[in-house]
Amino acid sequence: MWFLPWLIGGSGATKLYLRNTQTNGIGATYYDLITTVGASADTAVVNSTAAGTEIQFTKTAGGAVAQWISGRVSSGFTLTSTDISLWLQENDALTNIGGRYRIFKRAADTTETEIGGGPFDDGVEFTTSAAEYTWTGDVTDTAFAEDDRILLKLYITNIGVMAVGTGTLTFNAADAATGDSFLNITPTAAFKAESTGGWLNRGYWWNRMYGTMAR
Repeated sequence: MWFLPWLIGGSGATKLYLRNTQTNGIGATYYDLITTVGASADTAVVNSTAAGTEIQFTKTAGGAVAQWISGRVSSGFTLTSTDISLWLQENDALTNIGGRYRIFKRAADTTETEIGGGPFDDGVEFTTSAAEYTWTGDVTDTAFAEDDRILLKLYITNIGVMAVGTGTLTFNAADAATGDSFLNITPTAAFKAESTGGWLNRGYWWNRMYGTMAR
């Protein structure tokens, strides 16, 4: 019963919230991208650089990168479109940064492959207080197989000439609150619950050895 999936209803899209939890068990930089909304806001802060063009978000300024990953797909589907809602800000109006995202498929064997069509830019400079930015990512239609995962990577980009400063993402907040950042994917998808406890969360070898029995 460890692999009983939860199903997601709706009008053909699935909303995946950026969380500060790490039930996926993959590694220190992988945060959950799941259908369950958070409860209290958290932040990820990235340093900008003079004349920078693309810098991946970090959990803390100057720290390790932060990226968000879904649960394991419970059955195959074809990803056809995405859109995103992020709460973002820059430290100063002269920092000149905007938002970008890239979508990857992480296969059951842990191979990560960027999905075509990107990167996806908002093209709008952040304000100096947290504001919601929404834009679309017209991905190349891509098939996902059972146990694949969706991986989201976020970046700051230059709007004009980037200057030294910081960009802040607010996420993990309650629904409709400042910081309820999320990714929408089409079509509706279902994901397996993460197993509990240590190395079992990594999924691949456990499925190879015991997946048939678990089903």
